[in-house]
This record gives sequence, C-alpha cells and structure tokens, in this order.
Amino acid sequence: MDIVKQDYVSVAAVVVANSEQLARSNTRIKRAALARIALGYKELSLAVAETRERLTLLDVEEGLRQADVQVFDNKDVGRYKAYIREKSWNNGGWATDPISEYGQPVPEFAIDTALRIKQAIPEAEFSIEHFVHWRTNDPFLSFKVPGVQRRFVVEVWDEPDFTAERKEEVAT
Repeated sequence: MDIVKQDYVSVAAVVVANSEQLARSNTRIKRAALARIALGYKELSLAVAETRERLTLLDVEEGLRQADVQVFDNKDVGRYKAYIREKSWNNGGWATDPISEYGQPVPEFAIDTALRIKQAIPEAEFSIEHFVHWRTNDPFLSFKVPGVQRRFVVEVWDEPDFTAERKEEVAT
C-alpha cells in the first residue's frame, strides 16, 4: 500500500520552509512522505505503511495542529451550500473532484495549506468541492483520510457570501 497518494512538483521549498515543523512531528512518517514526494523513493513509505495503523479522528486533529491548520465546521459549510443552491433556483449542484482533476486555478494559499497538511498527514486525499452552474464555481479545498468518516474543509476562495470562521477543534 502506497502511503502517499498524490505527487507534487517543486517540494524542496516546502521541505526547507517546514524543517522545524518536521522535527516536531513524527519524523519517520514525514521523512517517508517527503522522500516519496520530493525524491520519488517509495520503499520507506511502504515500510511505514506496514507499521502504521489506520488513522483516527484524533490522529487527524493532531496532524492539523502540527500543520497549523484550522478547519471550517461542516455544518456551516452545509448551510452555505444549501444557500447557494437555493440562490441559483436549484439550477446546478455541488461536485467534488480530486484536486489533480480540477480544471480551474487553485490559489497558492490553498496549495500551501494542502502541502502543510500532506506533510503532517500523508494519507490525506485532497478534493475541490465546487458548485457547478453556468455563472459561478464557489470552490472549497477539502480532504479525507481513509478510515475517518468525514471530510475536512480547510480553504475557500471566490465565495464572497461564505462568512463562517475557522474552528480550533474538529467538530464531528
């Protein structure tokens, strides 16, 4: 089982910029993820995957703290999605695309957030949730972790009516 699901280009700057964070976190897991991402070396990731148990919600919370990322409450996001759907007279709907297949630009601040999370939680699988309508896109950056039964929304852009604040703790 390959622990890192997505590859990123030009990760060297992230490695250097977050070397302090790397030292604070589980060094072997981070080293495996960085070796896979930056060097294309998979063997350490495979070895770590064999010894690492399935992640829990507490593991994800700890990873988010290590990455210094706060999430949006899923209830706030759900209310906003319903509002946008009603506002568009139910002409359109929400889609979730893997970040690698999303055909629109993703801002660099969202990419930075995803890279910090990926470094702390190598199992994270990123998606863009967006409203499919002829006039608007309304994107959110979210991720899931296999074995954890929820999606975590961590960034938003081009959503002028979304005013929810980030939460320190992950609400279930």
